[in-house]
Amino acid sequence: AVVLAQQKALVGAGLALKAIDNQSTELLKATEAITALKLQGGAPAAELSALGRLAMLSQRIVKSANASLGAEAAGETAVLALGNDLNLFRVVAQGLLDGNAELRLAGTREPQAREPLQDLLLRYEQLRTQAGAILDQRAGLSAARAAQTAIVADSEALRLGLDGLQQGLAVESGF
Repeated sequence: AVVLAQQKALVGAGLALKAIDNQSTELLKATEAITALKLQGGAPAAELSALGRLAMLSQRIVKSANASLGAEAAGETAVLALGNDLNLFRVVAQGLLDGNAELRLAGTREPQAREPLQDLLLRYEQLRTQAGAILDQRAGLSAARAAQTAIVADSEALRLGLDGLQQGLAVESGF
């Protein structure tokens, strides 16, 4: 009953996972293209490091999103990691575009690099919207995970009982 009550949240999260998987690939490609532009322009090490961080985050976001529907404790941890990684991606990408003293990023002045960074932030917002289906349904997904754990625990006792019944019938029938 608990799982059925969370059907809308589970279906929404499943659809969001597919979209996040596709969008994270696009984020990675866009980040790699910006990195190539910055390398050609002789970008400082801090900018190249930040771009490497964005590439890593684009992959970690999809990993966390997929893990968010996993086992109870791992799922809760993954949801928190997903939210943190999404926020960090925005901060770093915005820092590359406009500058961020804490990250030692001066900001991008060249139009040929600003436009792809702006596009990257638009792609990020689309991904963030999809991730909202997971982040906003945290309680429902957690309830479904707890119900799943209970179902699995209960099914083991049933399986053992069925095994015992089958063995008893086999003895009675001579098999």
